[in-house]
Parts: sequence; C-alpha cells; structure tokens
Amino acid sequence: MELSELEKLVQAGEVDTVIVGFTDLYGRLMGKRCDAEFFLEEVARDGTHGCDYLLTAD
Repeated sequence: MELSELEKLVQAGEVDTVIVGFTDLYGRLMGKRCDAEFFLEEVARDGTHGCDYLLTAD
C-alpha cells in the first residue's frame, strides 16, 4: 500500500491503527501497534525501534 493511500484511509476514518511488525524465527508476527495518525506523522518518516530480543525470544 502506498503511503498516500494510507493517508486517505486514515482521513476517512477507515484506519485507526497500523501494525508495524516482522516475523521471528518461528514465523510469528512480532512488533507493535501504532495510532494511525502517529504512524503517518512520525513512524513513516523516522522509523521505529524493534528490539533484537523479539527475534530470539521463545
């Protein structure tokens, strides 16, 4: 999805949360949920932290 499409969906009230994630060693989705407006204002531009621990935790 393009960022411009996400912006439109957020403005229309159709998206309120963005999941930022990656898979761990077992294929499970790990990460965090971000408020959609915060994602657009901060995370899309500057990125976010993903702890190395999430890649190895069992």
